[in-house]
Amino acid sequence: MKCPVALERYLKKNRTEKIRLHFDNDLIGRNATAGLVELLKDDYIVINDPAPCAKDFNECLCMYLGIDERNRENE
Repeated sequence: MKCPVALERYLKKNRTEKIRLHFDNDLIGRNATAGLVELLKDDYIVINDPAPCAKDFNECLCMYLGIDERNRENE
């Protein structure tokens, strides 16, 4: 796995020790997280912090607010 260009540029320009990942809590998001953790673990503290109650933080927020995401497109 190669580091995404935007992340690579950010890390070169900004001094940081810790990276917190909030990727989707699905197979693709978990695989991307695992790849980045492996890639960056020697230089950074990498924390996997997916949404605790849904696929992503947007779904968590919608659940918290009582918004049915399936019906949002009709508004």
